[in-house]
Amino acid sequence: MKFYNFILVFATLTIISFAILPIKSQNIFTYEDIPSVNASDSTPTIFKLVSYDDNTIVVHIIRPDLSYPIEKGILWVDKYLSLRTIYPNGSVVPVDIKLDIQDFNYCILDINGSQASPIRIYPIRSNFLIVTYAETTNLTDPLSYTDWAMVVDLNGNIYSKISFGPSFVDVATNQWYPDRAKIFANFDPDKGFIRYTPVTGSTNTIWQQYIVTEAGEINLLAQDNIPFKNNLSLLSNVIPMVDSKYAIVFANSTDVDTIDSPLTSRGGVYIIILDYSLAIKREPAVLYQTQIQGIKFINIDCSVSYVGIGQTCIVTSESTIRAEKKLYLKIDFLSSGTVINVLPLMNDIQTNPLIDQYNIASLPYGGYLLSGLGTSDGQNIVAGYLLGDNGESFPWNLPINTVTNFIGASKVLRNNTYVLAQLGEKPNWSLVTTELKKFELERDHGYDNFHIDTTSPVLDEKIALDIESLKIIYYNEVDLSVGLIKIFHENGNLRQIIPGTNDTFVTQNVDGNLTTVNIKLLNCTLNQPGSRYYVSIENNFVKSRVYQEPLYGVKDHVWTFTTPQIEEEFSESVNGQVRLTANGTVYFESLNERERKIFTTKLTEELADAIPVSHKRVTTNERIETDALAPQKQIFLSININQDETRKERTVKFAIRDLDNLIKNKFITVIASGEASKYLDDSYGYHRLPDPLFTHGLLGAFAVGLMISGVFFFAKDKLPGVKDTTIFLFKFCVAISDIGLDWVFIITKAKNVGLFIPSLVILIGSFNVSLVLALRIIDKELRDIEQAEKAKNESVQEENSSVQADNFKVWFNKNNIFVNVFTILAGTDLDILTLLDSKVKFGGFVEFNANFSKKTVQRIVKYSCINIILENIPQLVIQSDILRYYTFIKAFDENGDENSAHAYAKDPSF
Repeated sequence: MKFYNFILVFATLTIISFAILPIKSQNIFTYEDIPSVNASDSTPTIFKLVSYDDNTIVVHIIRPDLSYPIEKGILWVDKYLSLRTIYPNGSVVPVDIKLDIQDFNYCILDINGSQASPIRIYPIRSNFLIVTYAETTNLTDPLSYTDWAMVVDLNGNIYSKISFGPSFVDVATNQWYPDRAKIFANFDPDKGFIRYTPVTGSTNTIWQQYIVTEAGEINLLAQDNIPFKNNLSLLSNVIPMVDSKYAIVFANSTDVDTIDSPLTSRGGVYIIILDYSLAIKREPAVLYQTQIQGIKFINIDCSVSYVGIGQTCIVTSESTIRAEKKLYLKIDFLSSGTVINVLPLMNDIQTNPLIDQYNIASLPYGGYLLSGLGTSDGQNIVAGYLLGDNGESFPWNLPINTVTNFIGASKVLRNNTYVLAQLGEKPNWSLVTTELKKFELERDHGYDNFHIDTTSPVLDEKIALDIESLKIIYYNEVDLSVGLIKIFHENGNLRQIIPGTNDTFVTQNVDGNLTTVNIKLLNCTLNQPGSRYYVSIENNFVKSRVYQEPLYGVKDHVWTFTTPQIEEEFSESVNGQVRLTANGTVYFESLNERERKIFTTKLTEELADAIPVSHKRVTTNERIETDALAPQKQIFLSININQDETRKERTVKFAIRDLDNLIKNKFITVIASGEASKYLDDSYGYHRLPDPLFTHGLLGAFAVGLMISGVFFFAKDKLPGVKDTTIFLFKFCVAISDIGLDWVFIITKAKNVGLFIPSLVILIGSFNVSLVLALRIIDKELRDIEQAEKAKNESVQEENSSVQADNFKVWFNKNNIFVNVFTILAGTDLDILTLLDSKVKFGGFVEFNANFSKKTVQRIVKYSCINIILENIPQLVIQSDILRYYTFIKAFDENGDENSAHAYAKDPSF
């Protein structure tokens, strides 16, 4: 087991070095393949290479099954689907899948020199493959064979299966062709694929459009028959176009011996446009016709022109009446079928005589690859040449005769790297790679798009949170079109989505410049400090202004940028509400109590994800109210946003703004796609309800007022004529309120601007000092009593003092509890001690008649000044700072300037 682990680690490191090292000439990559199943003890062979747009390679491995007898034209292989996925970051995922299909699918047939297998793989949307196979009710009857497909992910999971219909059989020879049907992924792989196959016993060809959902389900979109003549489908090709349509390109060669007129077409190339997901009959359009006698078209290769406009087909032809070399014709055309250029290629190139058949294909970085298979010294070889648009030729970096396996599997990646299967040697299989010449390298500015010159922000730029727009600058003039531009957070959370036709958010013709496109951003789009965002541009977001041809876009994770790491000011929880649309109200009221609970829970989760904050911060008390002012019945739902205890997420004040903007612009944000949030009224947004703490404060003040009034009238009725009762009650209630309000202020307000600790220190410090002073005042009064008792016989004045002292001492001993309470209250305001000598008799319960000496009264006044200096003045400074902060909050709610928020709150001179 340890040995196998060592081998896997070694193989992974080898793949990493293969993937990340720049390819200067050629690299040989050898992988020691250890299957996860009980495979045959035979050499693994690369049967197929496929790739995704991000240059991920999937290698389809077969192993000859040696338990079967060797038959001419038949190769039995292991009954597993063996896939080896090489990712751009260098990691490799090997999987061996038991498909649970009939055994005859594992038989590879040699038909006319080509290896035909029922099991074939096609890359579709990210992480998915279409795997074809066949089923039959009678192995001896090819007409009973049907074509099937399943969806498999790169980890080996099987999702769904579907029947395509009867397999193609040549009724003249009763030969089954398992590979005659072809599958072509849409230019946007998320939109599915088209299947294209001739019909048994007919000259018709059938096409079928399918889509694969995110859940891996295959659904039929549309299908139809094309009535070709003489099985012309054998000389045809399908090209997925940028606007998601498909084009069927086919060639027709005429019997020249029966035609006398020099103006009659001897052959031509034609096109049929298929709309995406629709079965609309269209007549073929002419791409090219020739009057040259004896021309036979033998191959068509088509692709989107990445460095140019529209599509390119290269048609290979040969003469049937003269011994001439093959001719290669390049045809450029638009998605409308309009031809914009016809050009012959490499008419004078000296090809390798060992190559039996050359094929030519367009390259992603411009130019063309002419390559072919042949034999030399009993080995299969491949040779190739690179061609430019002007007919110049260049050798590639591989040897003239590069050895390959009997399949000759190869692939050109989007980054212009050529990958070729090599001969395997048990238990290894090998690849050789080389970087092909990049003819249009100067147009590549890192966007995987040769139409884009630059952007703002540029790739991987660090930006401010308050940027208002994105900018795209194209090389040539463009017009806006129907494709979408999407902005995502790095976690995949969609932040904003805008069609090119939305002239509110997408503008052009900036200073007369038709190469520039501006995209307006919501101020809630890039709202996460210290985060990475990326922009995805759909195909057909813009089109060429000259040709009106859709241009392809920018893939995910290519155009990225980051926001700075800043600390937002803390803010407290709020209550608020949203409003359902009239239709949403009807839907909500149709739900039962349990379903309403599920709806509101789903709504809070979707709103939390949209902001984004954790789910526990967006809550509801399930309060439902009807909007009495709405012309149609609409209901309010309570939505509360709780404060961020972690200090790592969006603060409440910005979450309020973001949620309001998200809802008001729901058709260009993720709100419109939510199961529950789609029912929110975008004209209402999110409304903050009165602050519960503010409401409680008003209620508290009202309660204090009632308490003062009640006690006042109670005391007035019991003590008519006592003039100091009002002053007593006022001072007492103010002192009690001061204590409570100081703590409420610190907890609810000072905390917001980072002044919680200073405010707490001031309050506790001044309280302790005032408490010590209050104790000192009472203690000094009691000490004066002792001194008075010693001197009561010395003079009349001293006698009078003794009487006063005796009165206080008697009162103190009688009302000790009240003295202690008021002494503690004096920690907040020393002046409250004067209430002990207010001469008020409260309901006959206690008489506030302490008879303080003049010195004590003077001490209370003097020490109260100290209390003002230690507590009231520092609190006034802090409150003015908080007043400035909340004044800004009001202004910020109006203009949404987030950077100014921090500046205003922190800089008094702002």
